Amino acid sequence: MTQQTKTKTKPKEGYLFRKKVIGWKKNYFCLNGAELTFYESRENKKLLGTLDISEAHMLQETDEKNSKHSFILTLHLPGGKRFKLSTDTQFNRDLWMKNIENNQEQENENENEN
Repeated sequence: MTQQTKTKTKPKEGYLFRKKVIGWKKNYFCLNGAELTFYESRENKKLLGTLDISEAHMLQETDEKNSKHSFILTLHLPGGKRFKLSTDTQFNRDLWMKNIENNQEQENENENEN
């Protein structure tokens, strides 16, 4: 395995809903390495936030009562913070979870090599 392969993580991007105090907000998310950034939209790249997900724990939920936000992914961040995201399908939620897990593993491997 080359050094480039070891340090490279596959970026993932797309629309997700994030839970706000009241309701949900659709934003454009980019996962690159151990960072999850979110923007107003794909066209309007106004940065709204960046999350360090290197030590985040994930839980998946299904809310049968809320058809628009049924497939929920909750990121539990260090310091007790929680960040809830919602996708349109279970497949997409599982795909985001898999990508986050893969990026976390890759980041941990990179840290252990240094």
